[in-house]
Amino acid sequence: MKRLSTDYKDNVQRLDNLFRVEENFDIIKKTLAVGRDELTFYYLDGFIKDAIMSKLMLSFVALKGLGESSPSTAQKFAESAAAYVETDLCESLEVMIQMTLSGAALMIGSSFEDKAIIIDARTYPARSIGEPQNDRVMLGARDGFVES
Repeated sequence: MKRLSTDYKDNVQRLDNLFRVEENFDIIKKTLAVGRDELTFYYLDGFIKDAIMSKLMLSFVALKGLGESSPSTAQKFAESAAAYVETDLCESLEVMIQMTLSGAALMIGSSFEDKAIIIDARTYPARSIGEPQNDRVMLGARDGFVES
């Protein structure tokens, strides 16, 4: 099982290279300053509920810091500061990549050491059923898929 290192800057660089953040417009990288600490998020554009992530990020920015760097910091942060129902602590790099590419948000912190928090705030694009505005039919059903 591959893991992150205990150095935050190395982890950010490693994930940037794995996700090809500079070349890829589908993966969003967002870094937040939390007191003297940092949080970095990776998530797929269009698969995250914007309102939920905005509220979470605002609550994180209002904190004084992440806490002392230790193996249990990420767990304590997930339990006390991440005010969302679906959070999970992750140690496996493969699982981090899989969950991020599946639509969840990956959060690493400057004092989380080799652990990350997965926030499952996914939403999937959907098509509603209704009468199309452009391609109206003369006979038959008036229902069709409407693109959002």
